[in-house]
Amino acid sequence: MGHPARQLAFGETALETGRVLRVDANGLLVDAGAGPRRAVPAAACLLAPETGDEVLLTSLPDGRRYVLSVLERAGEGPARLAFPDGLRLESGGDASLVAAGTLGLHGVETRIEAGSIAVRAADIACDAGLLSLLVQRVRAAGARVETAFERFVARLGSSVRFVKEHDETQAGSVRTLATESHVVQAETIVQSAEKSVKIDADQIHLA
Repeated sequence: MGHPARQLAFGETALETGRVLRVDANGLLVDAGAGPRRAVPAAACLLAPETGDEVLLTSLPDGRRYVLSVLERAGEGPARLAFPDGLRLESGGDASLVAAGTLGLHGVETRIEAGSIAVRAADIACDAGLLSLLVQRVRAAGARVETAFERFVARLGSSVRFVKEHDETQAGSVRTLATESHVVQAETIVQSAEKSVKIDADQIHLA
C-alpha cells in the first residue's frame, strides 16, 4: 500500500508526492492522486526514478512537471544515477570509490591519465584481443615468472642476461644465426649427439 499523495503550494508552484507508474522514452508517468501525469526528471534528480518509486514532483505555472527527487525506492536492486548528457566529477582533494563487492568500469573506451599509478592486488587477470605497451623503461621483479605462448618473437637492439645459477633450454630444434662472431666460454663444455656432429668451416683450430 503506497502513501497517499500530498501537495504543498508555494505561490504558483506546487510540490506533491506521487508514485511512478511507467518509465519510457518520453519521461515518466506519475500518479499523484489526481490521475496519471507526465513528468520528467529534474536536472538535480540524480537518482534515476524507476517504476513503483515514490517521488517528489513539482508543477510549474506553464504546465511543466518535474520529478525533484526519489523519496522511497520500490525495488531492492542497485540504485542507478542517470546523466543523459555525460558526467565529469571534480575534487579539489582526494577522491575514493569504495565497494563492498565488485567495482566495475564499463565503457566503449576507457582512459586513465595520471602522474603515477599504483596497483595492489592479490591476483590480476587481463583478457584482451590485443595488448600494446609503449614505455621508456620496464622494471619487473618477482619470485617466479611463467609464460606460455604459441609463438614468441622479440626484436631487440641488444640483449644481456645474467643468470646466477642454472640456465636450461628445452626445444624440438635450436638454430642460432650470427652475422659476426659467436663466442662460448666456460670451464667445461660437453656436447653430445646420438648420431653425428658436423663442423664446417674454412679453418678449424683446436688447442
